[in-house]
Amino acid sequence: MRDTLLVCPDFSAGLCASPYCKKVHLSEDYVEVSNGSVTVCRDFATRQTCKRSRCKFYHIPVDLPPS
Repeated sequence: MRDTLLVCPDFSAGLCASPYCKKVHLSEDYVEVSNGSVTVCRDFATRQTCKRSRCKFYHIPVDLPPS
């Protein structure tokens, strides 16, 4: 698993709706973005649960688009 993932700049501008996009479609404003990337929440990635309210790390969706 990668620690960071690239954020799709077109999604926030309303220009990307592709289910095949390889970048994160971020809709939460509290997730921390640094240099166009988000850090994956290890708790959520390994246990599918996170105890932080408004976690600053990205929670990978359970249903990922096909690669």
